[in-house]
Amino acid sequence: MRIRRDTHSRRPARWLAGTCLVLAACAREAPRPNLVIVALDTLRPDHLGCYGYERATSPGLDAFAAGAVVFEQAESPAPWTAPAMISLVTGLRPEAHGVFGFPNPGRLNERAVTLAEVLSEHGYRTAAFTEGGYAKGEFGLDQGFEVFPANPGDSLSNMSNVLDPSRLAGNLDRAIAWLADRDDEPFFMFFHTYEVHGPLRAPAEYVRRFDPGWDPEVEHDRLAEVLARWTSTKKIDRAGALLLRNHNFHCAVKPPPGIQQYMHDHGLLPEDGSSFYSETLDFVRDQYDAEIAYTDASLERLWQALRDRGLDERTVVVVVSDHGEALGEHGVVGHGSRHFSEQLRVVLIVRAPGIAPRRVSDPVSSLSVSATALDLLGLPDAAPHGRSLAPLMRGAAAPPDEPALYSQGLSVEGGEERVVSMRQGRWRCILDTETGTAQLYDLEADPEERHDLGPADPERARALAAALTRQTELDRTVRRLESGEVTESQLDDATIRELQGLGYVDREE
Repeated sequence: MRIRRDTHSRRPARWLAGTCLVLAACAREAPRPNLVIVALDTLRPDHLGCYGYERATSPGLDAFAAGAVVFEQAESPAPWTAPAMISLVTGLRPEAHGVFGFPNPGRLNERAVTLAEVLSEHGYRTAAFTEGGYAKGEFGLDQGFEVFPANPGDSLSNMSNVLDPSRLAGNLDRAIAWLADRDDEPFFMFFHTYEVHGPLRAPAEYVRRFDPGWDPEVEHDRLAEVLARWTSTKKIDRAGALLLRNHNFHCAVKPPPGIQQYMHDHGLLPEDGSSFYSETLDFVRDQYDAEIAYTDASLERLWQALRDRGLDERTVVVVVSDHGEALGEHGVVGHGSRHFSEQLRVVLIVRAPGIAPRRVSDPVSSLSVSATALDLLGLPDAAPHGRSLAPLMRGAAAPPDEPALYSQGLSVEGGEERVVSMRQGRWRCILDTETGTAQLYDLEADPEERHDLGPADPERARALAAALTRQTELDRTVRRLESGEVTESQLDDATIRELQGLGYVDREE
């Protein structure tokens, strides 16, 4: 920076030089922004008011979003938690970091670099507060964190979150207590909750906001009658089957032996959008919305803790979900088994000091969270992977060569079947790597992805499928180079150029 000297000043030049040194020292000592990432598991954006939902599920998040940047078309690199979370903190796609196996995804190799490790190297105190399940530390999410407490029950299984009562209040207690001990050192806190994940067990007062007549005690009494009748007669009617099925969405219990087969044999388990299934979907949506409302209200404690300590104005806050949730779309309730928008589209809201609120309609990936956070913290060159969304947050136009959005994971319903997908502009291609079958959807003309255009446009489907295959190969190469044992194989020049273009390999190499 040039300093223009006042030629009329009587002060000596050495005074000016000394003043510059003092100002520079003060600038260096200015407190750096903090970072808080709030990961809301299984939250689909179109059930929040700030994304256009008509029900009052999220007044707190809506108020937060009003002062933040809302990414309207963000997608996850995986439709289930373990690979999505690791991608969130590394900027690597699942095939590149390797944590994607189901049911045991394995542990992130220590050679991979996480956001917490980068910030620790830059003097940040780090802590993560999660609620177990696939967000447990042993899958690699703890890498780089000073503090990563376990939850009671974590040792039961890697899906213990769906077997125990809500952990949200206790998790908030731990996170807020850690915030209360912060001094002037910058910090990074990662907060995760499974509250919106099934089974859906919001307090009854929240369920009644959306289903005024719901009474859990009446439901349990009716269920007891249905099970008693089954025990004595080995029969169940349509109303009983509906009750048993609905109950299972918020109280995951093992049904009595034989009852599932009976319901199947007597047509009591249709999955074809019949009135029976619609009734179930209405019930699930009410329970799901109640979980969002309960989570939204609970998070007010965290926002208040930041305000009470004067941290809200000097903290970058990212609210993101790891993946979405199907609520009947494509015949599914849940996630992990399909690569459609309802499972891939995620919440992404970022509030940063000095950046005005706005809405961004460009498609983006949650892979960019780490690079964006580092950019907003003044460390734009520290991200090992991913591209920063900070320019979009400041109003810049998306580059003309906007990269495609990739997603990869296991098809849970198909066991070991591998499914990958890519969104490029208006098109989504979903490739079954076992069979080579490629589905093609036009997201502008068919936003609900009901019509597979693959048979009608095979050339486009083949081209996108080839790009998907090539990307998978590149990601596997990245994993060998960065997260696994280095092989003696030499990369050809074309592959090196592609990796350079993607930012994975330094051009000097």
